Amino acid sequence: MSALRIQLEPGQGQYRYLHNGGETGVIESWSVRPAGAPAALDVHCKRSAPGLQCRLEASVTDGLLHHCRLLWERQGDEPVTLDYRVGADKQELQRTGAGAEPQSQAWEAGTASPLFYPLMRLFTGPVMRSLCAQGGRGSVLVPRIAAHTTREALLLPEVSKRRAWCEREADTESPWELWRFVGGPYTVDASFWLDDRGLLQRYSWRQAPDSLWEVSLIEGESI
Repeated sequence: MSALRIQLEPGQGQYRYLHNGGETGVIESWSVRPAGAPAALDVHCKRSAPGLQCRLEASVTDGLLHHCRLLWERQGDEPVTLDYRVGADKQELQRTGAGAEPQSQAWEAGTASPLFYPLMRLFTGPVMRSLCAQGGRGSVLVPRIAAHTTREALLLPEVSKRRAWCEREADTESPWELWRFVGGPYTVDASFWLDDRGLLQRYSWRQAPDSLWEVSLIEGESI
């Protein structure tokens, strides 16, 4: 598994989700704050939806994701936790909760290993940029959260083959780059707009002919 390179600056914001043009009640808030050590940042994200909440705490040092913890909680169910940690020679994932024994997986560190994508939109741009730097394609580890996922499999990582490329640079008509991120649920029709920091500003994804998702970032909103 490759450590995810992520360019972040202190700040905060919210991603708002629309479905077929209407409000969904899904809001994903994030904040990035300086940590105690030089070039270290603490990242906090929270995705709230009716009957569901997902939280993330992460540590970024020297532009690399070194540790994060995901907590997934459905109303009425036991929370599920996924811990990701980078060591000197390996990277590890441990999943606990949902009435199951703790489950661990480990990978040797290396440039050809999968990238870890910790679900939150704040990390979408860095994952795409990292794939592009590796030749535009590669394997990505994504925690399972699909509607059909059983409680026992929730947050267990699965390998997804992905491709990413910048289709249009920023110009006078648009201050953002237009990217494609193909694989998993996304086809070439899904559009992602990144700013010059690699931060996702907006995306649109047609899940089905009659199902259009749109997400946009509002910076400065508190978590």
